[in-house]
Amino acid sequence: MARKVLFILTSLALPSLLLVTVESGIAQAARTNPVLLGGVTCNAANGVWRGKVVFAPPLKNGGTANVEKIKVAAKLGSTTSPCLTFAGTPEIGAIVGKLIINDAGTANNCATIFSGAALPAPVAPSKFKLHWLAPAGTPTTWQPPGPFVVVGAAAMNNITINGATVTGSFSPYAAPTATLSDANWAAAVPAGCASAAGLRVLTLSTSSGTW
Repeated sequence: MARKVLFILTSLALPSLLLVTVESGIAQAARTNPVLLGGVTCNAANGVWRGKVVFAPPLKNGGTANVEKIKVAAKLGSTTSPCLTFAGTPEIGAIVGKLIINDAGTANNCATIFSGAALPAPVAPSKFKLHWLAPAGTPTTWQPPGPFVVVGAAAMNNITINGATVTGSFSPYAAPTATLSDANWAAAVPAGCASAAGLRVLTLSTSSGTW
C-alpha cells in the first residue's frame, strides 16, 4: 500500500516539475532581447556620454612604455536626452571596452598618442561592448575582424576610433566610429602630460559615436 501511495505521489509530481521547467524556459526565452535594426548615434546633442577614458600607464611627455591600454567606460544618453537610432527613435545604453597599443619605447608618450597620425593597430583583446538598456536590445560587440584605426589629434582635444566590425544590435553597419573628447581636453591633456604623475583620466561628455 505504501509503495502504491508513493507511486501516485511521484506520478503527480513529475508533471508539476515538467510544467515548472517548461514555464522557466519560456520565461527565459521571453527575456532574450531582440537584435535592434539600423544604427544609432550618441553625442552631446542627443545621447551625451557620461564617463571616462583611463590611460594605463599614464601618458607623459617623453613616456617610454612599450604597451598602452586605453580603457573607456560611459553611459550613453538619458531619459531627457537619449541617443537616436537611424529611424529617429530614442535609445539609452552604455559602452565599455579597451584598446591595447604596442609601440616599443613610446606607447605612453603624449607626442605619440596625440600626433595626428594613426597609431599602431590595437591588438587583441581590444574590443568594445555596447549594452542597450531602453529599449533593451542584444549587446553590440565592436571588435576585429578589420583593424581599429586610432588617431589622437595633434591639438590634443580628441581621439578618434574607426574600423573593426559590429555584431549584435545595429549590425551590419559598415562604418562604426567614435570620437572621445570633452571641452576641457585642450587644457587638461597638455597639463596632465607635463605633470610628474602623468595623464591618467579624462572625462567624455562631448564624445560621439555611431554604430
